[in-house]
Amino acid sequence: MRAVLTIALAASTLAVAQPDRDARFESLLAEAHNAQARSDFLGAAASYRQAVAIRPDIAELWSNLGLMQHQSAEYTEAAEAFGKALRLNQSLFVPNLFLGLDLLQLKRPGEAIPYLLASEKLQPQDPQPALALGRTFHALWEPEKSGRWYRRAVVLAPRNGEAWYGLGLAYFGMAEAAGAKLTGSFGGSAYDAELTAGVLAEQGRLTEGIHAYRDLLALKEPSPPCSHSSYGFVLLRNGNAEEAQQEFQRDLASCPAARVGAARLLFESGEREKGLTMLAELAKQDQAVFSASLPRFWEGLDAQQLEALLAKLRQSADAIARVVEAAVQEGARSTPVLQPENPLPDLAGLMKDDLKRRASGAFFAGDLRTTALASDRLRQKYPNDAAGWYWAVRANQKLSVAALARAGEAEPDSPRIHALLGDVYRRRGMFDEAREEYSKVLAISPDSVAGLAGLAATDLADGRLEQAQVTARKALARSPEDSEINLQMGEILVAQREYADAEPYLEHSLQARPDLLPRVHALLGEVFARTGRSKEALNELTQGLASDEDGSVHYQLARLYKEAGDERAAAAAFEKSKQIRASHDELARKALTPIN
Repeated sequence: MRAVLTIALAASTLAVAQPDRDARFESLLAEAHNAQARSDFLGAAASYRQAVAIRPDIAELWSNLGLMQHQSAEYTEAAEAFGKALRLNQSLFVPNLFLGLDLLQLKRPGEAIPYLLASEKLQPQDPQPALALGRTFHALWEPEKSGRWYRRAVVLAPRNGEAWYGLGLAYFGMAEAAGAKLTGSFGGSAYDAELTAGVLAEQGRLTEGIHAYRDLLALKEPSPPCSHSSYGFVLLRNGNAEEAQQEFQRDLASCPAARVGAARLLFESGEREKGLTMLAELAKQDQAVFSASLPRFWEGLDAQQLEALLAKLRQSADAIARVVEAAVQEGARSTPVLQPENPLPDLAGLMKDDLKRRASGAFFAGDLRTTALASDRLRQKYPNDAAGWYWAVRANQKLSVAALARAGEAEPDSPRIHALLGDVYRRRGMFDEAREEYSKVLAISPDSVAGLAGLAATDLADGRLEQAQVTARKALARSPEDSEINLQMGEILVAQREYADAEPYLEHSLQARPDLLPRVHALLGEVFARTGRSKEALNELTQGLASDEDGSVHYQLARLYKEAGDERAAAAAFEKSKQIRASHDELARKALTPIN
């Protein structure tokens, strides 16, 4: 909470039997208020504790004690104080809200729900209960409920970056849940195949993406809308313009992206005006579809290629060239406008084919909330049809990107919001977006260790090891005793096979948080194994098994057992490595969330 919402005590509650107790009570309240005014929350709590000993029957007094304990991060004690306040008066807003918040801090989200719902009912126009309920259902991995409350929060507080950030995470969760269902129940379907091909293309694995699209289009069942166009853009990025043209032609009558792709081919072949005319015709027919499809005109271009595109656009006198130029300069990650307060259409009476058409049409017009609604109806009425799950993935993933972008726009000067955005983009493999957010943190606060560490982690994950090391050294220069940054440096040096240099950083990071220690031991095990200390390596790798997310730690352990002649232990470790790797690959497939 950004403010401490102490409850004023009514004068009538302060009367006590003895004058000396009355004076002592008044003195304690004054001490508490003065301590709070100078942000001495521990001192304020001490005064309130003495005051409640004199008047334990005043609910507001217990509430104020709880607030001071909450501000001092004494969440167990605060929860107890708020509970006592509510036993005296259940209708108080502050203890209901803060008891819910404290239970969240104590990792008891299920218990927080009734108190947060009560606070929301007491003050429905306050965004804090909605924010807290969004967090609660996120902690319980119920993304749809989390999303509903975060949508409520952004309606009440549209400039609250945390509300938009939470909404973005909720949309990501909904996309992942739908993706897991799609791959689990409809694996091998055209819808599943299209998402797989799209992910490969998004990751820049163009050769694999081309093969995946060929496999998709060879299936006997109809492919999802615009599959030929998506394949065409992959071919275009791979330099196969003639084949791309053929794919765009196959989709020209039914997919607006095909017209954008064909226009781009004309533009790049030197027939700029013909390409711009094609875009102008699309804009005239349907402005929403044109706006939603236009980013594909510069899809896959790097900074130098984008500048060349802008130069060509400036050579044209056509009005549409100015529109495209402005859109290019907005950036390829421009996002649709989110208006969660606007009503959605009533789709309740539509049947399967109409719902599919509505989902597809809305998606390509940029009306992602309608697509998500249509996908909900499809999944409710026709759960055994892959289309509903497919459109849920596509719509919610795009909505998540839009909401996260809005978080940064809502609080552009907040290093915390940009760091949070960087973290989520990095975990999703969206490395360019992550670097952009961490760079914003450093622009606001050049000495930010969080910004530097996030940037280094992004470069490490993206395989840019030299740059990662440079940035991590800057972070270490600012905070040399930070165990987590030492761990990061150690991990970078291990990735660079500089094992001797990595060892002191990893030894230092043995002071890191308990949840990070298995990773430290795993990396030390690799260092010892690579530097001829097999016995020490076995010990460290065994302690690092809890960090094995991809089977690599068990694999290293198996090799050491084999070298030591323990074939039985080696076989067991190899088998476990294989199982973890298979599970890791399946989880990666279930997180299918392509951007385009």
